[in-house]
Amino acid sequence: MVPKGVLVALLVVAAFNNQFTKAVAVSSGTALSESTGNDGTKTGECAYSNSQGTHIQIRYTESPSGEITVTGGEGYSGDGKEDVRRCRQAAEEAQKEAEKAVEEHMKAISDQDIDIRKQQEEIEKNMRDLEAQVGNPGGVGRVGDGSGRVLVALALVFSFWMARLVSL
Repeated sequence: MVPKGVLVALLVVAAFNNQFTKAVAVSSGTALSESTGNDGTKTGECAYSNSQGTHIQIRYTESPSGEITVTGGEGYSGDGKEDVRRCRQAAEEAQKEAEKAVEEHMKAISDQDIDIRKQQEEIEKNMRDLEAQVGNPGGVGRVGDGSGRVLVALALVFSFWMARLVSL
């Protein structure tokens, strides 16, 4: 099951003309977009809600040496450098939470796949057993001599399992 608050996660890393772009967006409202130029300067925008529930949106540049200059935004305090750090941290935590939710969901799908395969094997075994009984002396009999009920029962079992499989 996916934890509440983690509905959508997007991580994009692209390289174009020696510029690298990273974008993270999570349904919790945390978003980060950064581009790194040829000279190593990062240009970015980050948005998140702080611990008081205030929405922070901040645009910045960061030199190759790590010096951050805030170029705009809203809700940030002081020179905004600490808000950039907090926003990056919030985006990283949200990304990890989303990745964990995806892993949990993939495990659940894998477990369901294993269950379906076991059920399919059981149905196939039952079908072989019933087929063996149909033609054997003292068995259920052949189609046309009153064994139509067996076929109806088989059809019901098959349709039940197919309906379950389709609903996954």
